[in-house]
This record gives sequence, structure tokens and C-alpha cells, in this order.
Amino acid sequence: MRVLAVAMGSHGDVLPILAVGRAVVARGHSCGVVAHPYFVPEVHAAGLEAVPVTTDVTYESIVRQRDLFHRFRGPTVVGRMIEDAMPSVIAALRAEIARLRPDVLLVHYIVFGAAWVATVERIPSAVAVLSPAGWLSASDPVPLMLTAEGRWPAAAARLGTRVLRPLLRAVTDPWVNRVRVQNGFPRSRDNLWRMFRGGDVNLGLWSTAFRPAMPDDPPQSAICGFPWWDGGAEGRVDPELEAFLAAGEPPLVFTLGSAAVHHAGDFYRTAAIACERLGRRGVLLTGADYAPATLPAGVRAFAWAPHSWILPRGAASIHHGGIGSTAQALRAGRPQLVVALAHDQFNHGIRISRLGVGGMLPRHQLTADRLTRSLARILDDPGCARRARELGVRVAAEDGAVAAAIRLERLANMAANAVSDCATAT
Repeated sequence: MRVLAVAMGSHGDVLPILAVGRAVVARGHSCGVVAHPYFVPEVHAAGLEAVPVTTDVTYESIVRQRDLFHRFRGPTVVGRMIEDAMPSVIAALRAEIARLRPDVLLVHYIVFGAAWVATVERIPSAVAVLSPAGWLSASDPVPLMLTAEGRWPAAAARLGTRVLRPLLRAVTDPWVNRVRVQNGFPRSRDNLWRMFRGGDVNLGLWSTAFRPAMPDDPPQSAICGFPWWDGGAEGRVDPELEAFLAAGEPPLVFTLGSAAVHHAGDFYRTAAIACERLGRRGVLLTGADYAPATLPAGVRAFAWAPHSWILPRGAASIHHGGIGSTAQALRAGRPQLVVALAHDQFNHGIRISRLGVGGMLPRHQLTADRLTRSLARILDDPGCARRARELGVRVAAEDGAVAAAIRLERLANMAANAVSDCATAT
């Protein structure tokens, strides 16, 4: 079986696709990955074939895009970026299909143009959905629009989600059709959410412990578990960070991933103040550019560390709620605090709160006082630590990448048998 995967976005979007590709290869198949040229080293490190798109747009300019993580304007920015990237992604797909036709196309759910190519080329497709919010379930007790706990916010979110569906269709259908026509596809009655829930197979790449199956999930869907791959820790750990960890009690670990870090604002300065007030050591993963000029004793800033390596060694994880960071924090078995900026991060934060393994503090409400109080609540709660450990064991035992690879094999076999049956009948 040959799989051609399409990945788009930041590391939190691309690495889960690479994890599935690694599982495909481990099971004796081959996998190519269509991605931005920036990710070619990551693709090769995962042992996969890189199919870079042709583009003059740098990855840095993408993740530094103004308003990318704005609470209200962020989705519009993401939509514009998807539209701009679509021609080069589709061209790379078509060229690779012509060169070496795959048996299955694995599509990141926001790269919906790839599914259009699969339909035209008659290649079975599996849509990989990284966040439960992508299925927009009316049965989900954590509605898409829920951004705060409480009876009234929950009621408003449920009503908003019902209203949101027709509103989204009215807003996004013309946009989707414009993108289709611009890229040489006919107009369609498909809408954005139907495409997120589409494909011959729809793979939910999260743990059922995080969000179980719902009655109105896509009929062809399967919740596989989180797929694990962040490039590995070997040879990529700062010796100074290793020495700092060994020199005292487990620190609080603050991270904004690989994209939100460029929109940190005063997050890291506020984090340092909270550590000082709590009398806790802290590690700030700030990227190359965003470390505060001065830090209190016991708080250190480092550019980066693999989440799979650093988070289990911390006392708690404080992050933005991206699905990759959330998954790794769950796997680490430590309490976590989600400081949600935008998009589906609020949804993830509410789930963490309801699981009893941490809390959620919206970024627009972040102050040193609120951060200190929020951290004190989860750190002083032995039940939170116990639940985080127990859930971490369960989540770590699952291998969503292997489960997804098995689904891809079944899809390829079904397609091959259908072709064989058709040939026999004729």
C-alpha cells in the first residue's frame, strides 16, 4: 500500500500526520507527505518521503501573521491562508499522483482541496481530524462555542452552536465555491463542516478519554487515539536545561508551542511573576526571540525542548491549548493549565477542566494574579494530580497512529477488492 498524506499548518498539525505515516511504514508500506518546504527535515526525520509544495511564502511569515491567534479575527486569517496555499498544494498533489499513484490519500481536515483531488482522481481518501471541534457534534457536552464554565455560558454555547450551523453555511459556502472555481473544480453543495466530516473514512485523532464517541459523529468515523511523534528527544536536548532540571524540584513548564509563541505578548513575563509568587521553579520555552529580559531566581528561559521529554519532568504544564500540546500534556500525566488564545483552544481547555486534570484561563483574562490563583488551585489539589497520572497512563497506552494506519489498510483493501469485483463482473 502506498499512502500519500497532506499536512498543513504548524507543528501541532503536521506531526500527527507524520506519526500516522511512520506507523504506515512500520507496517511494511510506503508514505509520501505533501507539506511546506519548512517541514522537509521533519518529514525525513520521521523516515518518510517529502513532497514539498512550491511556494515563496516562508513558514516564519505564516506563523507570525498578524491576528493569527486573535479570538475573533483568527478564523478569517486562517481561512485566507488556506485559500492562498490551495493552488500550490493541489499542484503538488496532482504531480505526485501522476508520478506514483497512491492507493489512499490521507488528508488533514483543513486541507479540503486535497479531498477534491481525491474525488476527481478516484482515489480513496481518509480525512484526519485532529480536534473534536472539527465534527461539530450537537450531542457533545462541550459545544464548539463554549469558552467558559458555568450554567449560562453552557446554555448560550449550545444555542450558539445550533445557530452557528446555518450561519456558517451562509458565510462559508460562497467562499468554498469560490476556492473550488479558482482551482478548476466545479461548484458544489458541499459546505465546510461536511468536508471536515467527509472522506471515505474519517479519523478522529484523539483519545476517547478526551472526547468519546457521540451519536451524531460521522457514520464512517473512527476515534483512533492520539498519534505520538514530536521528532524524538535524542540529541535535541539543551544540556543547560538538563542540568537545571536535575538541580531541584520539578518546575512549572510554560510553552506556547511552535506558532502561538510568536504571539506571546506578556505571557512569559506573567509566568515568571507567578512562579516567583508561588515559590516555584519554572521553565519558559520561549522560542529564540521572546524570553523576558530579566527573570527571578529559579526561573529559566530556553528556546525549545521536545514536549514528550520535558512535560513529564515538570510539576505542571501551562500551554495555549493547541491539540498537540494538550495531547502531550495529557500523556505526561501532570496537571495542566490551558491559557487559550483562539480557535479550538477554548474547547480543549474546557475538556481539561471537566476531566479534572487541570483548568482553563482565557488569554484575554491573563494577569499575574489570575495565573497565580489558577496555578495554586491545581497544584494544591491532590485529586487533580492523581487524576492526571491515571489519565496519563491510559492515554499513553493508546497508539492512535497504529489504529489510523490499520484503518488506511482496510480502506485500501476495500478499494482494491471493489476494483477486482468490477473487473470480474465485466
